[in-house]
Amino acid sequence: MNRLAILTLPLGSCHVEGLERDQLRTVTLVPGGISLLAPNNVIRLGRNRALEQQPVDVVCLELPIEYLRRYMEEHPAVHLSDLSELHTLQAFDPVVSSMALALRRSTEAGVDDSYLAGAAHYLAAHLLHPHYDQEPRRGALHPQRLQAVTGYMRRHLSSRITLDDMARQVLLSRYYFTRQFAAATGKTPFRYLNELRMESACRQLVTDNESIALVGRRCGFTNSQTFSRMFRKHMGCSPSQYRRSVRHT
Repeated sequence: MNRLAILTLPLGSCHVEGLERDQLRTVTLVPGGISLLAPNNVIRLGRNRALEQQPVDVVCLELPIEYLRRYMEEHPAVHLSDLSELHTLQAFDPVVSSMALALRRSTEAGVDDSYLAGAAHYLAAHLLHPHYDQEPRRGALHPQRLQAVTGYMRRHLSSRITLDDMARQVLLSRYYFTRQFAAATGKTPFRYLNELRMESACRQLVTDNESIALVGRRCGFTNSQTFSRMFRKHMGCSPSQYRRSVRHT
């Protein structure tokens, strides 16, 4: 049976090497991140040399393709021409990451098949949700403009980014930019920006040995208090607790 492999790390970090969009890539996977591997794809895992003394815990789930196909049949608004489009070496998805660890523990405890079937159905729905109703919506930011502004966010994570700065990238007023960005992504510009910053912070907390304050500044937070408050809001723990939890057993 064909399966979609879901790889995640509850602890530590590792390199993932494989093909994505016909190009060989190497990415760093940290807690909160996942790799989605379509059938017939081979990857290679490697330790982070700078942290090779730190423990690493890898969880791999296999989601039968039939659950994804069944969900698509039941929800025609899901626009996905081929399930191989789900393949990605690196995505930030704390929901799937935490669920993978919970499923491993449940399996070890001997849960029945009905529990696993329910979890598989939920995972299929969660993974396909970003592809739900992807037809261009009236009033949404054009894909090229969306790419331009999100690229600007990624390049300037360490800087103070205002709504005017973002709107200027696509030559819109703040009012129309906010409405069109939300229509295209389902999120406000600042919520989207903060999620990018949290993703970057999680990766740096695992792979670098810099101070919490410096990681926060690199991610655009002017002081450690603001960084810690925002991190706790998104991740449910402080930056220092997160670093300790993923580096030590």
